[in-house]
Amino acid sequence: MREYLTFLAEKSKLVIKPPQVMKLRGRRTAWLNFVEICNQMKRQPEHVCAFICAELGGEGAINGEQLSIFHDHKILISSS
Repeated sequence: MREYLTFLAEKSKLVIKPPQVMKLRGRRTAWLNFVEICNQMKRQPEHVCAFICAELGGEGAINGEQLSIFHDHKILISSS
């Protein structure tokens, strides 16, 4: 058991780039580096998009330009 716990403690920390978001017309928000972040996490972009949309209560899609667009007034844009 001690060997297993030592193995877990030696794992390196995953550092992910901050999301680059941009406000589009109306209530739409674009997450520009969405696919890049999904690749860093080793997750499928479609699965991550579905999870984020379900958690935030909005709609979203990934288009061919590796851009995720979310439709809601409260998603991803902070006041800072």
